[in-house]
Amino acid sequence: MEKVDVLVVGAGPSGSSCAAVIADAGFNVIMIEKRPSIGEPVQCAEYIPKLFLKELSIKRDFIANEIFSMKTFVDFSESIETKSPGYLIDRKRFDRALCLDAIRKGAKIIIGAKAETIDDGIVSVRTKDEKAEFQAKIIVGADGSFSTVGRWIGSKNHSFVNTYQAELLKKGETNSTKVYFFEECAAGYGWIFPKRDTFNIGVGVGIRFKKNPLVVLDDFLDKLYLKKRECIRFSKGLIPVGGILNTTVKDNILLVGDAAGLAHPITGAGIPQAVISGKMAGSVIVKFLKNNDNALLKNYDTGILELWGDYIGTAQRKRKYMERNWNKENLKNLIRNTWVAFKEYYQRVNE
Repeated sequence: MEKVDVLVVGAGPSGSSCAAVIADAGFNVIMIEKRPSIGEPVQCAEYIPKLFLKELSIKRDFIANEIFSMKTFVDFSESIETKSPGYLIDRKRFDRALCLDAIRKGAKIIIGAKAETIDDGIVSVRTKDEKAEFQAKIIVGADGSFSTVGRWIGSKNHSFVNTYQAELLKKGETNSTKVYFFEECAAGYGWIFPKRDTFNIGVGVGIRFKKNPLVVLDDFLDKLYLKKRECIRFSKGLIPVGGILNTTVKDNILLVGDAAGLAHPITGAGIPQAVISGKMAGSVIVKFLKNNDNALLKNYDTGILELWGDYIGTAQRKRKYMERNWNKENLKNLIRNTWVAFKEYYQRVNE
């Protein structure tokens, strides 16, 4: 059994950001990542807002394209264009840059390692070749939508959007993201996000509607006169859209990023929340390790509610309203009330 100050389960943006803060303060932190390669597979549309860059101290070579605006379409007719300064990123490069930053500061990592159980504070981890045990003062769940660590403390996501995305050769306009609402893409949307040489084209469908997102993506490609046989990559995933979980801190365990339910319930955006929550958790953990005061850990829970409680709470209410009222006849009015590009989104509706 190996003793460590902090065990971080998951080495995505939230886990690496958390580990970097802890390692930089001189504490012993190990990340374990169940995937055999950091940053793969890509399960993300890869957009980040421009203001988010100030949170990053890594090299900017992950930027794949600059974005100036977002165009929103309802039933494939353009309805609004809004300013949306940001960037399309290479998510694989981005994740690896964050992970390498944590390692550079002193964190260790074991890839292809899956956290399985916890018993009396001892975490059992299995790799392809062996089983190991870790005893940590603090455990961080940065292991995504279906967090194993979250399950240990009875805290898990329940509501999801089911996504499927293709990547294909870029054609046409290059500096605007495009978002499409149409009946088949129930309680979700289709998107076209332009990178350097390719587009990310995908759909997200509310899971409660039990629609196959690949079928919806095929229909979306057909409506846009795009050919599936020109796609060079497909990816899929589930985005948690149920809002911030009631329990993000319990005993010596903290949840960050998607494991804490921090993705935006309407847009699905989660990269900024992942990085920032990881850094917040890391700072709280450092204070705990220096002072050995368990009460300090609750500052993390308080902090994320103060930062994102209203932002995510509003989106959660809008999602519930969207799901209850999704139908073709009401679609234009519904989207005006539930999509972030419209002023009505920021007004209270009878939910």
